[in-house]
Amino acid sequence: MNSKKFLSKCMLFVVAAALLLASGCELDNGNDADASNSDVTTSNNPTSATITFMAGGALDKTTVTVAPRANVTFVNNDSGSHIVDFGEPSIPDTGEINPGASATVQMPSLTGTYGYNDLNSTSTVGKIIVQ
Repeated sequence: MNSKKFLSKCMLFVVAAALLLASGCELDNGNDADASNSDVTTSNNPTSATITFMAGGALDKTTVTVAPRANVTFVNNDSGSHIVDFGEPSIPDTGEINPGASATVQMPSLTGTYGYNDLNSTSTVGKIIVQ
């Protein structure tokens, strides 16, 4: 091959590579380990959690961390009823949870810390961290 043809092919390759880079395209190298460019957000946090009202109205845990849209179940093992209220329009209150019953709420898709309290015992408070 003569040097002009070789140089011409090299220049064509360089121009093509430059256009590819300028357009923001990536070459797939078959390595799926790098997910840093992914549009999908995943969470290692649980998709459900249970919080229990124990005897006397105390909670078995006051803070839980869950994934977005996780279901959180409040179980009433107390002798009195409880109503969990988040004060957030995006999370409805549980309604009255009678002794022995439970109620489940779905957390929002937005990450953040969501505080709640028991409307029947305002000193009973907790928070759910969505991340």
